Amino acid sequence: MAEREDDESRGPVFRAEVRRDGPSAEVALVGEIDAATSPLLRDAVVPPLASGWVDLDLDMSGVTFVDSQGLRVLIEVARSARGRLTLRGVRPPVRRLFDLTGVVSALPNLALS
Repeated sequence: MAEREDDESRGPVFRAEVRRDGPSAEVALVGEIDAATSPLLRDAVVPPLASGWVDLDLDMSGVTFVDSQGLRVLIEVARSARGRLTLRGVRPPVRRLFDLTGVVSALPNLALS
């Protein structure tokens, strides 16, 4: 589990909990994905993708904000996935970012549900 605790100097809590099931995995994300926390997401997901995960399901119901750095890491994750990357439970403000950037239509293996 990748995690960053909340305190006044470091900002909001971020947590990535990974549950693997054979060649697939689910990652529950909580908090903000921004310049400070996107490396935690990358560290939790990209190396295992390189080692054999095929499909990845990101539960984003606990994500309250994504900035351009967070979006960049999500794109990197989608490009690293050998199979489908599904983003579940995307909140309206985050979905708007995906809609405005066109990232979902640009990445054929990325799906929102």
